[in-house]
Amino acid sequence: MASIEREVELALLNAVSGANIPHAYTSERSSGRLLPNVTARASISNEILGPFTGVFSLSTSLIYTSRADNTTRAGFDHEVQTIIQELYSNPSLPAAMTSSSNLTVYKASIVNEGGTIISANRTWQREISLEVQATAKK
Repeated sequence: MASIEREVELALLNAVSGANIPHAYTSERSSGRLLPNVTARASISNEILGPFTGVFSLSTSLIYTSRADNTTRAGFDHEVQTIIQELYSNPSLPAAMTSSSNLTVYKASIVNEGGTIISANRTWQREISLEVQATAKK
């Protein structure tokens, strides 16, 4: 099994795979990324329920990036809304993440959403922040 962070990133990417974004990456990729893409990032905030319980609270995010000259603002916003819709699909996000990973996910909820424009390479970027509580499957 990969680290808990990588497993959460992969589970999030699987949960939004219905959005049909052509390229999906985890945070470990440090080289160039093709556009448009969705990148998952996760980091452990703390271990909940006590030390050595193996139940972690993670700060995670999904970042959607697309070139500004290849799509309209409405098209970009539509893709972001499609990603968010996938996060709220049935079964619930924790159930979807649990079924597609080596994790048991207890809680997964969106806590923030915001966007930026990166002028150096003319891209739009929107980040969806989530809070996840999970443990490795036995």
